[in-house]
Amino acid sequence: MEILRTEEASIYFGGLHAVEKVTQSFQQGQIFSIIGPNGAGKTTYFNLVSGYYMPTSGSVFFKGHDVTHLKAYERTKMGIGRTFQNIMLFRELTVLDNAMVGMHSRMKSGIMNAVVRPPHTRQEEHEGRERVREILDFVGLSGFENDLARNLSYGAQKRLEIARALCTSPELILLDEPAAGLTTQELAGLIEMIRKIRERGITVLLVEHRMDVVMSISDRIMVLSFGQKIAEGTPDEVRANPAVIEAYLGKEG
Repeated sequence: MEILRTEEASIYFGGLHAVEKVTQSFQQGQIFSIIGPNGAGKTTYFNLVSGYYMPTSGSVFFKGHDVTHLKAYERTKMGIGRTFQNIMLFRELTVLDNAMVGMHSRMKSGIMNAVVRPPHTRQEEHEGRERVREILDFVGLSGFENDLARNLSYGAQKRLEIARALCTSPELILLDEPAAGLTTQELAGLIEMIRKIRERGITVLLVEHRMDVVMSISDRIMVLSFGQKIAEGTPDEVRANPAVIEAYLGKEG
């Protein structure tokens, strides 16, 4: 069952065609990776899907709904969560409060209720915090709830970003280079976590440079080069594709 589709999606920055007419369908329950050389347009494509950029032309559909002109927070409420290539945490807030930022997108209490804090608001906050603690435990951060985000190791900060995205209750999660900078041990934990995220029924869309990660966990892979889609298929199909080999290694002679 299709969960996401882009049709002829393009975005231009002046004369730069960062993403050029990319048509791609993503099936529910898959781990789908996007790869390509530096500057290929991978993160820009993520920004189109998540609503941080509006396309110059083309369309984005999520669960059959045209979300092309919806803002990022509107897409989050519909079920699209994401992390960022550069860690974007509130460094002076605790681990718990950073994760709660994601949970607030699902809470129903408005500003006045947050100030007055009637019983139903307090109950919602309590349930939200319990849910956050469960997610922090899932990503391996149980016991760190009261630590400031800035005091976490780099790998733990990466896990906290994933936790915050999971707290938005996504049906589709976009992970932008989650393996960057991780140790070998942390990398093994990340791979296991991504598989467990999929086991929770969440579709995973991954941008990653680490080919060992991509090839070990992906159901399908799309390859971008200079903003254009040049290949798509299973890991074995992509690995053997001449256009992919040329994009990464260049032509001989």
